Amino acid sequence: MLKKFVRKKRILMDSKMNALEEKFRNPEIRNFYEDVKKAKGGKKTKSTERWKEHFEELLNKGNDDRRGEKCIEQARADRMETINPPSLEDVERVIASMKDNKSTGENGISSEMIKRIGDILQGKITELIVQVWREENYQKPA
Repeated sequence: MLKKFVRKKRILMDSKMNALEEKFRNPEIRNFYEDVKKAKGGKKTKSTERWKEHFEELLNKGNDDRRGEKCIEQARADRMETINPPSLEDVERVIASMKDNKSTGENGISSEMIKRIGDILQGKITELIVQVWREENYQKPA
């Protein structure tokens, strides 16, 4: 009886694996990963339930608790006092470390263009970065 059960289970697992292989080979990769997730079980453990409770306790506190906001404001003030704004050397180092042959950002400027802009424009970029740093405000151009 047990051997028969084990044999049937092995046949079932083989058929599931064959179906997974077929989905992987065909353009059904999304279904493949869904089936893998189902096969793994995806059961919630006591640990994940406890983490869920922990974060619900933290996030669902009343809005009248302003201690968190005060801590954030104090941390921001401390950070601004201890960290200097980026220097021209910092900006030059970051520009030099940018990788070539990457797609452009939404502004259409590639890293190759930025690397070849020259000292004057690097200074202007540094001024802009320092201004944004001090004001903590960036207005996206229209």
